[in-house]
Amino acid sequence: MITKKAQSSVEYLALLGFLLLITFIFFMQANREIGQKIVDTTAINAVEKIAATVDEVYRLGPGTKLYVSVDIPPNVEGSIAEQHEVGLQVRVPDAGITDVIKIVDGTVIGAIPLRQGQAMITVEMLDSGVIIIGCGLAASPSSIIRTMSPGDSETITINVTNACTKEFMGIASSASGSISSWMSLTQPLSSLAPEQNSQFDATITVPGLQAPGTYSAYIIISGSDAYFEIPVTITVPDLTIPTAYNGAPTGTTNDPSPQLSVYSGEAATCKGSIGADEPYSSMDFTFSGTGVYHTYQTNAMADGLKTVYVRCRDSTGNTMASSYSWSFTVNASSGGGGNPPDPTGPITVTLVSPADGATLTIGQDNFQYIVTHSASMVFSCELLIKSGLVEAGYGTGGANNNTVETIAANSSITSGSYQWRVNCTNGYVWGVSSYRSFTQSNTASTTIFPTKDTYILGGSTRNQNYGVSLTLLTKSSSGGNTLIYSDVTGIPSGATITSATLYMNLYSASGGPYTHVVNRLTQSWLEGTDNGATATNGASWDKYDGVNNWATSGGDHDGVAWATTSVTSAAGWKTWDITTLVQALVDGTYPNNGLIIRNTNTGSSTLSFRSSEYGTNAPYIAISYTY
Repeated sequence: MITKKAQSSVEYLALLGFLLLITFIFFMQANREIGQKIVDTTAINAVEKIAATVDEVYRLGPGTKLYVSVDIPPNVEGSIAEQHEVGLQVRVPDAGITDVIKIVDGTVIGAIPLRQGQAMITVEMLDSGVIIIGCGLAASPSSIIRTMSPGDSETITINVTNACTKEFMGIASSASGSISSWMSLTQPLSSLAPEQNSQFDATITVPGLQAPGTYSAYIIISGSDAYFEIPVTITVPDLTIPTAYNGAPTGTTNDPSPQLSVYSGEAATCKGSIGADEPYSSMDFTFSGTGVYHTYQTNAMADGLKTVYVRCRDSTGNTMASSYSWSFTVNASSGGGGNPPDPTGPITVTLVSPADGATLTIGQDNFQYIVTHSASMVFSCELLIKSGLVEAGYGTGGANNNTVETIAANSSITSGSYQWRVNCTNGYVWGVSSYRSFTQSNTASTTIFPTKDTYILGGSTRNQNYGVSLTLLTKSSSGGNTLIYSDVTGIPSGATITSATLYMNLYSASGGPYTHVVNRLTQSWLEGTDNGATATNGASWDKYDGVNNWATSGGDHDGVAWATTSVTSAAGWKTWDITTLVQALVDGTYPNNGLIIRNTNTGSSTLSFRSSEYGTNAPYIAISYTY
């Protein structure tokens, strides 16, 4: 038999046990929440410090390397360092994986250490603008600089090291840049364990007819979460020795002080001696003119045979090893004891160039001729061009006796068939040349770089301006468009555009291909001077000048797909055929507010191109036209 007192005791114990159970559950939940907050706070602090360092490296530019010390929380199972995101993936008990992510300005790759505790992390921007976080690949040599002549070939062995604590997979070498075709690459090992080395060869061959200059490219070593660039600079020296030819005067001259003239095969400084051959440095006089045509006014010389010796040196120091020479005879004493010849004697005008039947293009507007007369006099000449039965003057010029002279046409010549001649006078008589025919075919090409470019992003960055960013982005998720303005007013009015191609250099993307459309902007806009800050004087997703709103967020455009290209993730130049659009802009059919390039794919994709602020590999439009 249970008494009421015993029953009350049992009920009291049961109630007390239930209350203790509820208290324990609440305690455990609170403990989990406190722990999660601690983990989240530590992860957030770490990611924010890394992101701030990335933005600082991006601001300082290529070659910058900074270190940041962060506290890695427990239970970190992964890191994020791709495109414009850095972050940690943290496992929270009973809550799964939590992504702690921060958007950064630059394009990043690499890995953040996962081990709990203090970690010192490197953040470095390569020459390409890619920012590497943490460990990665290392290569030696880290740069290649060579001076190579046309036809030269050299093989360079490159050592690759995994400078990380994890294995890298899918490693491959490739070349990028204007001279990537000069390079032939073998491949390193496709996977590298921590601290493992591999080698591959880069053979660089300069084309046999390559013009002198300095050329650049990159050797890229990439794989899963691994990337390294080796800048390559090749200088092709000028080894061409100048030549000299067409010395004048020739034959016999009655002028005791004739003007000497000579041509060189390239721009050069020419020296001469009369009567004796000498080394370049010892020659008697220097011709006027550092282009390809050179003159020297002699002093009075005695009658007789004269031999002129000439040597030329170009701007890089290449000098003729032997002289070019020619001879002429001075016979000033003939014809009346030195009295000047009759100025009313006949004037002969000989056309030099262009040749009869030549085809000329835009910019080829120089017409050359020689005037000869028995007297050494100065002549006035006129260029005449005939189309059908109509002949018109196209410029005037002076002339010295027996000297190649030039008259540049003083107005443009439209495409068609013509005849030309030159008439000259010394004030006493006229000399009239024969006609030569030519065809004007005004085909020209030009490369136009943007005068302003930027990108605008939707979502949380919709009010930020990127006018001075080294990057141009297109983004399908939450929106990201590139704006480009190029001035086409330098193309002659009435020109017919035969081709116009937009070039953009892609340096970071994954997956794909992604459809990109070019539309015509219908609203003018400002580039701005910010790089990820709130727009005050430049375009953003919502505003076209930092103050006034677009009619439609993301940029006002005509909706016409003037060009569509499927952009793969392979780094390099991507192109859009915008011939029809450029023709319309040149014709004035539409006001030129620039172009907008949009990534029209569904899903998440971000592609990074070089901007004009980056310098090399800036976007441009290559245009060919007739006029």
